[in-house]
Amino acid sequence: MQNESELFLPSRLDKTRQRRFHRAPWLSSRLFHLFEQSPLYGCFLFLAFSVAVVVGTRTTYEEYHESSVSILFYIELTLCVYCLIEFILRTYASESRSRYQGLHGKIQFFYEHYVIVDLVLLISYATVFTSYLIKFYDTPKYFLHGLRFLQLLRFISLDRYIKSIPLISFIIWQYRRVILAAVYICILLLLPTAYFL
Repeated sequence: MQNESELFLPSRLDKTRQRRFHRAPWLSSRLFHLFEQSPLYGCFLFLAFSVAVVVGTRTTYEEYHESSVSILFYIELTLCVYCLIEFILRTYASESRSRYQGLHGKIQFFYEHYVIVDLVLLISYATVFTSYLIKFYDTPKYFLHGLRFLQLLRFISLDRYIKSIPLISFIIWQYRRVILAAVYICILLLLPTAYFL
């Protein structure tokens, strides 16, 4: 016979029966593994973004400017479409994690800092390309300035693979007194030289 405490408390077997096991779709889990955990995918993105930076650097030289602007436009347009498709697939792949399921989970997913960087990047892409295609600028100079900013912003989203921001913040926190002393010494050296020169 069961005692009184066992009658009113659910057993461990009942908890096991009531527990729902999350089983993600095959495609969703594969995409999540590709986008979030594969280092080869991060290397591929780094190479693609580096090619765009090299072509963007060639636009600063006068002899390569005319030919490089059209090449850079198509490379950046391709990367824009690719980033949009990747963002949509990444949002779909977030279903494979149980904390991102449902409407509340999607809202939580969109508050991740890398997703916010991706959203800012896509909105900036849309703004820059729309203004270039409707001939908002007389010269492509402002378009190129916008693309250079986007190229820098794209490399921030690569940090999800190399995890450098947590490492840098850890180093800064460990050596904060040394860094503050170095800044203090630099200010003490810069002020007299600024006054006497």
